[in-house]
Amino acid sequence: MMRMSFLLLVFTAFFALPNTAAFCQSDQQQPVELVFTGGMSKAEVDQLLQQTFPNVQWRASAIRWDSDGGLRGINLAVRTDKGEGTAQSDDLSPGERFGFRYDPRPGVKVSFSIGSLDRGDH
Repeated sequence: MMRMSFLLLVFTAFFALPNTAAFCQSDQQQPVELVFTGGMSKAEVDQLLQQTFPNVQWRASAIRWDSDGGLRGINLAVRTDKGEGTAQSDDLSPGERFGFRYDPRPGVKVSFSIGSLDRGDH
């Protein structure tokens, strides 16, 4: 029941805040995805910056804003037990997905990726 409530909360948050994405682990064997998109508001970015995940150390720096106050660029540094890396985006366009994905499950094709994230590269 608790797991179903958690999934419902994540599902609701996904549709309530379409520009904000953070998919969390319910245990240490579930995937994590953190996504920034061009034009996100400062409040949306701040919400993502507060996210923590088991077995993932990450930080964002050099956050840049466009003239309308939307996210234009960000630098990320991430370390997991499956890999580590850094990525920089200087000109995020609306809808462009930039962030990281970590999947600790055995047998996955790509257990860690950082930078531009295509919806189909799970």
